[in-house]
This record gives sequence, structure tokens and C-alpha cells, in this order.
Amino acid sequence: MVVIIPMIWKINEQKRDDRLSASYFFEKAVDENKNDFIRVGISDGVIQNLTSLINAELAGFENILLEVIENLSLVKTILNNDESLLRGVQTTSKTNCYITMNDPKTLVLYDPPNTLNIISKSYEAATTLAQKIKQDFERLNDTTKDFGLTITEISYGKERVLNRIKNSKLKIISTKIGEPRNGFEREVINSLNKITDCFITNADISFQEPNENFEYDILVCINANTYIDIEVTDYETAREKTHQNRDSLKTELILSTLDKAQRLKATSVIIAKGFPKQTFQQLKETAASRNILFLDEVDYEKTIGEMILKKFIEESESEESRFRSQNYFRRALESRKTV
Repeated sequence: MVVIIPMIWKINEQKRDDRLSASYFFEKAVDENKNDFIRVGISDGVIQNLTSLINAELAGFENILLEVIENLSLVKTILNNDESLLRGVQTTSKTNCYITMNDPKTLVLYDPPNTLNIISKSYEAATTLAQKIKQDFERLNDTTKDFGLTITEISYGKERVLNRIKNSKLKIISTKIGEPRNGFEREVINSLNKITDCFITNADISFQEPNENFEYDILVCINANTYIDIEVTDYETAREKTHQNRDSLKTELILSTLDKAQRLKATSVIIAKGFPKQTFQQLKETAASRNILFLDEVDYEKTIGEMILKKFIEESESEESRFRSQNYFRRALESRKTV
């Protein structure tokens, strides 16, 4: 099982040196711990070797072309794409992804300027690294405050979730956290705690325009605008509610879940316990038609874990991608072409 610990930090808003920002703390912490981290990407040594090889290849072609064209400027125009390739490799060789040198290996995905996600197969390794980074930030903070740059808050877990909800664009008035209603909810929450601490439970959220209230059993926060709503139910409770409200299981479970998830633009998951096989299959098909993942109590842990990990890796907090895609690489080359 992979453990994910997101972290975010805030800085003061007073006027300060433009060269200093929230990104200073993580970049400085990594720089001071070079023996502990590797930045994922092509190393400077490899780039230097590649540069030498490309330059040697270009020089050879340059001499050959000069025998025919006898105009250095035109020859360089012909070779421009290869020169752009070299500059593109130098520019796009690094990612905002770091990995620790020591075992167990722990991954740090950095979203500039002030968010990171710590990922490891070891809960102890992930939490230890989170504490180490926090301590480094606090130590650096003692120095930067003399220059007008101060960290005002470092948050993860429930505090981070509430912080992201508060600063989202979802027109939320208030958020209140409650307690699990039954043993199955507690069981699912305990399982989720093995994966990440970035969720809140039994969240009563008030929206405006229109004014509505919804309760979310488990709300996982990937970033300020990406959520996973996990609803937990058992057959007896669901059937009792349908008798009281005279609604069908489809309305009680599927449509109501879809309705409240849409207010958050959240991915919907329903974990169902004790449903008859035929009923479960019918509800699963209905849920799938509405892009809701319908899981039973047996295999939900693995599926939920994979979904959360995928979301944390793919959904960057900042506009700058952590990784360099083929399209990014192509745009980098095109932007460096000379007329």
C-alpha cells in the first residue's frame, strides 16, 4: 500500500524582496540536503556529454555543408533544428520530482511555489520525511524573517483539506466535520488512513448560489479544485431509508450521490456492504452509466488506493507541470526556432 502525505505552506503577504517567495523554502531545503535527494530527470553530466556529442556532430555536418553552400549563415539555418534540439534537451531535462537516496525510497512531488506531496510504501518513512521538511522550513524561517519573508502556516491532513476548501472557487459558505455514523464507516476510514491523511469525514458543507447543504461521508482533497467523494453504505441501512422516503435504491444511492458530488465537481465512489449479488450488479451498472465507481466491501481498498495515487500524481496543484510531456517538449523546441 502506498502512503501519500500532502503538505502546503503559506507566507506573509507584506512587501518583500521579489527574489524571495514561498518556493525558496523547499528549494533551499533540497539544496542543503543534496546527499538525501535526487532530482528526477537527465543529470547535468549526461547533458554535458550529450552537448559534446551533438556539437561534434554539428561541426562535422557544418564542414560538409560549407563545401557545397559556402555560406556559414545559411548552413546554420539548415542546422537550426538540431541546435534547437540541444537547447530543448537542456531546458526540459528536469522535473519537479525528487526521490530520497536511502531506503525505503520516498518520492516528493513538488508543485511550485508552496505545495508538495510525499509518497512512499512506508508510512513511517513518509511521516518522518514530512517532519524533517517541516523542521527545515522552520529553521530557514528564522533566517528569512530578517528579509521580510515569513512562513505563517504549514498544514497537512485535515487542516490542509479545510484550507483548500476555504480557498477554492466553489462558493462554499462553511464546512463542519462530524463523526462516523457506524462501524463500517469507521472501518473504511481506518483503511483510508493507511493511504493518506488528506481527507475529512462526515463533512456538512454549505453552498451558496443556490443555497444548499450536503453531507459527504469521506471527502478526499487532491487540490483546491479536485476532490473524491466516497460514500459508505450497507444494504440494511439503505433499504430502511428507501422505505422511509419511499425512494428507490437508485434514487437513494446513485442519484443523490451524483447530485452532491457535482457541487464539488468531485469524482464519486460508493462502497456498498451486504447487498444481494443481483441488486449489487444492477446498481453497479447504473452507477457506471453516470461515471460513479460502485465497489463492495471486499476489494475497495486496492481500488481506492490506486485511484488516490493516480489523482495525486496527475493533478498538479500549480499551472506548471511537474513532468515534461511530449507536447511540452515539442512546444519548447518550436519556441526556440529562429526565423
